[in-house]
Amino acid sequence: GVEDIDVTESVQIGGAETVVRHVDASENTYTIGGATMGGQIHLVAGSDTLSDDDWSGIVLNGWLCGATIAQWDAVYLDDTTNEWAIADADLAGTFPARGLAIAACTDGNPGVILVQGVIRNDAWTWAANGSTLFLSDTGTGSSWTVTAPSTTGDAVQIIGFTINDDQAYFNFAGHYLEVE
Repeated sequence: GVEDIDVTESVQIGGAETVVRHVDASENTYTIGGATMGGQIHLVAGSDTLSDDDWSGIVLNGWLCGATIAQWDAVYLDDTTNEWAIADADLAGTFPARGLAIAACTDGNPGVILVQGVIRNDAWTWAANGSTLFLSDTGTGSSWTVTAPSTTGDAVQIIGFTINDDQAYFNFAGHYLEVE
């Protein structure tokens, strides 16, 4: 049969010992740097856990920005330059959006892109909870909207929904339809 194992790996930094990894088969847990996973894994973003301009979710880190991108701009990954650029629902080649910039970045510098998660921004004033969010056809500002693009050739990409007046959930699956 399988033996119970209990293994801990530690490092010492500046005189203090820090647990880097701990496996305990008898408790079915795996701990990395203080985060313990075992049994069912839950990633939670509660309504009271985020402050203004905060986020919780999955990000991609390290790819370069190919332009000046503002915080919360929807972006796509350019297949020629392999750099992030502002997504636009009415400009072929600049959709589908793949995420939102969680901080401003400039051409040639790495960006951090939220691909799934919750954002809170106290400046937002969504009129209705549960409103669908779409990639915008403006290519400017935050580049997403509660109004679906409707011009021939525009991409209609659902990127999330509003949770309340200042929070939204985003999930960039990349699916879109083109308006005919």
